[in-house]
Amino acid sequence: MSRRNISNKLSVEFAPGRIIRWRKRRFVVVDCTGFEAIIAREVGKRRLERIPVAEAQPDHSINQRAISVTNLVAVPEAKWQTAVRQFTVLKRLLEMDGIERTRAAVEKVAKILKKHPATIYRWIESYNCSGRLSELLRKNRADRGKSRLSSKVDTIIEDAIKKIYLTAEQPHISAVIEEVNLQCFKAGLKKPAANPSRRRIATLSDRLKLEKRKGKKAAAEKYEPIKGHFPGADFPLAVAQIDHTPMDVIVVDEEHRQPIQRPSLTVVSHMVLGFSIYLEKPSAFTVGMAIAHAILPKENWLAGVGVQAEWPWPGGPRSGNSFSECRCS
Repeated sequence: MSRRNISNKLSVEFAPGRIIRWRKRRFVVVDCTGFEAIIAREVGKRRLERIPVAEAQPDHSINQRAISVTNLVAVPEAKWQTAVRQFTVLKRLLEMDGIERTRAAVEKVAKILKKHPATIYRWIESYNCSGRLSELLRKNRADRGKSRLSSKVDTIIEDAIKKIYLTAEQPHISAVIEEVNLQCFKAGLKKPAANPSRRRIATLSDRLKLEKRKGKKAAAEKYEPIKGHFPGADFPLAVAQIDHTPMDVIVVDEEHRQPIQRPSLTVVSHMVLGFSIYLEKPSAFTVGMAIAHAILPKENWLAGVGVQAEWPWPGGPRSGNSFSECRCS
C-alpha cells in the first residue's frame, strides 16, 4: 500500500481496488510500480494505464474502501465455479446503466441466485470498484476464531481447564465439560456447548500440559535444547563449522531431462563464510573447495555470478585446527 500526502487535510491511498481520478477520469488502482507511478484501469474499461503518483487525485464521489486481494491459488475449485456461475447471472446487471438497473431487475437476479437484494447491490459495487470476479467469493467472517461467549463463561471454561484438565490425574475432556456445566448452573448462566471447551483444550501445547502435570523441570528437559559450551569458540571466527546436507532439488541431464540425483551442499558456517555444491557425496574434495571459497576474497566470485552485493569475510579461522565437520541428513 502506498500513500501520498497532498496537504494536512488530504491524502491519496493507492491500495489495490481504490478509486482515484486522473485527467478528469476515474480509475481503479491495480498495482504500484514504485514511488513514482501506479498501474490503474479506467472504470468500465480493460486497458491499463501507468499514472504518475504526483498527478493522481482522490475520488470523493463514492464511499472508498480498500479491496482485499484474494489468493486465488488457495480457492477450492468448487467455490470458484460457484462464483463463475453467479457472475454469469449477475453480468446482465453489470452491463446495465443506473437507469436500467431497477429494483425489480435486482430482485429478479437475487431470486435466481437465492440471495438477498442487498447482497446483489453489494456485489455490484464491489465489482465496479475492483473489476475482480473474486469479489463474488464468500468472505470469511472477520471474527472467525474469536470467542463469542460472554466473559463470565469464558472465565469458567479457563478455570475448569486449569483446575480439572491440567492436573497430574490427566482426566478425560468430559470431566472439564461437566465442571463447566456445573459452574454455569451455580452462576445462573446458560451452559455452553461442549465444542468451545474441546477447541480450547485442543490448542493447548504439549509443553504446557507437561509443565502443569509434571513440573517445569520435566518440561524443560524434554523441550529445551541441551545447553553446553563448544571448546575454543571464545571470539568471532575462532572456529568454523562445516555442514553437509542434500539439497531439495533434482539435477537432470541437459539432453534427455532425465533425473541424475540430488546435489549436496557444503557450508562453512556459522555465518556463511563459504560453500560448495557438487553432485558427488561429501568428501575431502568438496570440503576443500568450501574451505577455499571461505578463505579467498569474494569480489571476483560475486562479479562472476552477477550479484551486486558485499561479502566482506575472506580468511579462515584464527587457529589452524579450528575447522570442525558434521554431516546432516
